[in-house]
Amino acid sequence: MRKISVLLVCLLLVFSVKANAVERVIVSLLLDESGSMNSVKRETLQGLNGYIKSLEDQEKRIVFSLYTFNSMEMGEIYYNEPIDRVREVGGWEYNPQHWTPLYDSIAEIIDKTDVIKDDEECKTLVVILTDGKENDSKEYTKHKILKLIEEKEKEGWTFVYLGANQDAWQEGTSISIPSDNIYDFRFDNPQDWKYVIKCSGSFIENDNIQTETFFKEE
Repeated sequence: MRKISVLLVCLLLVFSVKANAVERVIVSLLLDESGSMNSVKRETLQGLNGYIKSLEDQEKRIVFSLYTFNSMEMGEIYYNEPIDRVREVGGWEYNPQHWTPLYDSIAEIIDKTDVIKDDEECKTLVVILTDGKENDSKEYTKHKILKLIEEKEKEGWTFVYLGANQDAWQEGTSISIPSDNIYDFRFDNPQDWKYVIKCSGSFIENDNIQTETFFKEE
């Protein structure tokens, strides 16, 4: 009788954990579309589409937003789209040119992601991919964007910084992104894309709302 009671308690705990598991995941991806990205355009699209495909394979209910940015515009390719409706991004949708208003663009994707969130418990993952430093923001300084990211991190958001051709850790930590959520990234390296995909999958699958060890959970 005692063994049966213990078994029932264990089963109840398992079902309780599953009932409380986070099922909805918001993934917002901000992709640099400045002129320096032109030399790795093909590899970037290949890696990006591989990343999208990996999200489609997840069991969680994922909504996906994809924005590109340069000094001419903030391009919306997807906004709050169920991942099963997201198709591959084509070359006509991604045309690198002009400069890098990184801080203004981060602020904009935060604002757009904030609109998606509601009272339902969910994970919020913002992934920033850039191959250069800030050089063209008009509204946001480094200090202002740091404060904005800090505010969202306190609300449980997770930020990931993938930086190429720079000291990624210096740039990322300077705007409040945890060092273990930063990766010295190469857009033309398939292994880097595979590693990011693997770490994203690990984060999405687990039931932690937030992480400061994104690249240590694979």
